[in-house]
Amino acid sequence: MTNTKITVKPLSYYREVPVDKIWLLSVLPIFALGYWLGILNHRRKAHEEALNSVREKSELLAQVQTVQAKYETLKSQGDELSSTMKTEFKLMAQTLLEEKSSRFLDLNQKNMFGLLEPLKERLKDFEKKVDDFFFLFAATFLVLVLIYYLGASLLR
Repeated sequence: MTNTKITVKPLSYYREVPVDKIWLLSVLPIFALGYWLGILNHRRKAHEEALNSVREKSELLAQVQTVQAKYETLKSQGDELSSTMKTEFKLMAQTLLEEKSSRFLDLNQKNMFGLLEPLKERLKDFEKKVDDFFFLFAATFLVLVLIYYLGASLLR
């Protein structure tokens, strides 16, 4: 860039300047002003875009923090619910097991009674027959012993 001095010319000079030069001199500052306004407008838009970007980032960060807080809350609630469900499941399983064990024991006792009762009856019958046979055998033996002793005493 060359350094040029701007000199203010008297009005008489401009009356002597041809019209095409006056037009150029009057339009040139307008173009320069438009150019600088364009640059300033572009910078303003860039600044607004950066500001909007920062705002969006801060809003997104706030949303992320909110979501993280909700996640932590839901996670802790889920952990508590899981613990509660485990405890309830254990109690339910234990109750069910006790109930089924009790039913199984009752049913098993009834089935065993049903199987053993006829056997018990048959054992009683067998015992009675053995007792009857033993009594009959003892009575017969006693009679034979008496006959033997009576016969021996009669023969003497």
